[in-house]
Amino acid sequence: MGSKNQQVLDTLFVKLKNPPKAIKFDDLPENVVPIPKTSTSIEVSLPNDTKIRIVRSQVEVSLNFSMTDYSSQGKTRPHNVVDLNNLRTHEAYYTAISRSSSADGTLILQGFDQTKLTGKISGALRQEFRELELLDDITDNHYRGKTTLLLGDNTRNSLIKAYREARGLFYVPPSAHKAIHWSKKDPLLEPEIHNVSWHIVSSSDKKQNIPNEEIARITKNEVQTQKRDHDSIMTPEKQKSTTCKVISLPRKIKRGPNSLDSINSRESSINSQGSNFNVVPNGFAWSDNSCAYDSVLTILFSIWASDNQPSEELFSGINSNLAKKLHQAFEFTAVGSLLNHLLATEHETTRIHNRCSNNHLKTVHSIHSGHNHPGMVAHSSIQQWINMPSSSTHRRCRVCNEPYIWTAEYIDLPQVVAFELRDKSTGLDSTVLVKQSTGTDLTYRLAGIVYFGDMHFVACIIRQDGQIWFHDGITTQRNLIYEGSIASGHIDLTSAHSKGAHAGIYCRIRNPLTVSG
Repeated sequence: MGSKNQQVLDTLFVKLKNPPKAIKFDDLPENVVPIPKTSTSIEVSLPNDTKIRIVRSQVEVSLNFSMTDYSSQGKTRPHNVVDLNNLRTHEAYYTAISRSSSADGTLILQGFDQTKLTGKISGALRQEFRELELLDDITDNHYRGKTTLLLGDNTRNSLIKAYREARGLFYVPPSAHKAIHWSKKDPLLEPEIHNVSWHIVSSSDKKQNIPNEEIARITKNEVQTQKRDHDSIMTPEKQKSTTCKVISLPRKIKRGPNSLDSINSRESSINSQGSNFNVVPNGFAWSDNSCAYDSVLTILFSIWASDNQPSEELFSGINSNLAKKLHQAFEFTAVGSLLNHLLATEHETTRIHNRCSNNHLKTVHSIHSGHNHPGMVAHSSIQQWINMPSSSTHRRCRVCNEPYIWTAEYIDLPQVVAFELRDKSTGLDSTVLVKQSTGTDLTYRLAGIVYFGDMHFVACIIRQDGQIWFHDGITTQRNLIYEGSIASGHIDLTSAHSKGAHAGIYCRIRNPLTVSG
């Protein structure tokens, strides 16, 4: 009884259901466990400076009416009642439902969103599923004696690399679901492989005051002496080892008089492997509200590193004064203003006219940049924007008083051009054709898209082979996430990660390739 003669719980007896081992307490049935109450006391100071002690006694147990999918991880329930209606992702659906030990013991309350189970998965998760299929195939073939694992670097990435070299880059295990099959249009990406050997600094090193440079030299030598080839798998069919070389872009590239040659050399090395999808591109990490810079410069860096563009033409707008401004402060907070300066040229790129029905012409101004402002007219696509560079105005001709039509004449466009979108109604073509006033036809491919939403800029780069990589200077930082291939036709370019397309950046190509998009 309590202090006021009320009934209180003194001991709770819990009967265990299917415990790993039977438990027997004296005078209690088997598998019945007593949980006695515990007491906790605290000292309380009252407003009149007096102090009292409060003692609380209770059985430390609470009823579990429900739990989140996160809390349920690792548990197995013979009777699993789940409410899927408020779960946000298919991973949460899997976590909640997979707690059941049987289908008969699973009860799903109310409805749920089927699109979360049938929609497309992220590129990173698709990559993980593909690699797991390969590892499963390697294990199965090794168990059946169809492959031999040689002594060497049998880490996950190296093993997959060697197996694909032995089987073929486009070999897909028979057990893999067709939804995660890979091909030339949608290749399986391979991460960088680093043979790193750790050098643990011991107490003797500290006593001897070995400098950090010396420790770094020792570590480097250990890496070189312990470096192993990736010839980890031998198949009876081929009876030969495979040597795998993974080529990756350096984290920092020094610009110099031979920088273009180094790019050409790197490109030829990549192409000698048959494809450049082994290279995981890099981006710029966010710092102090730099998202506009991160997005634009990541795309331009991708063009510079992979499209073999002449650097003096590509970055002609980056002069010493602009570089100084970029170094000192973020002066251009808008992507449009930044693109206008980065793509600036010394020559005239576009000429704006006012033209009436009697062909009276008045030049309004000249543009010396590859940046195209959206204006007041909405276009269905970038190609339509280029083909119909005119819109009505409220001005009239001073000669005949007829209304003017605003027209744009393309004079000499640079290697890279950008189109700042007016709204989401403008589609981004994978390739566009520009007819210049000089009679020259120029073909550009979509090289990147800047997206904007929730006061933040992100970007997607689109490589020459159609691969789409997502970049966010805050979440992905220097890394990029593979999103799929533009050739698949299933990628919505108007939005990315809940953000709308803000600008499309195009790069000139000399030998146009047909890319469906």
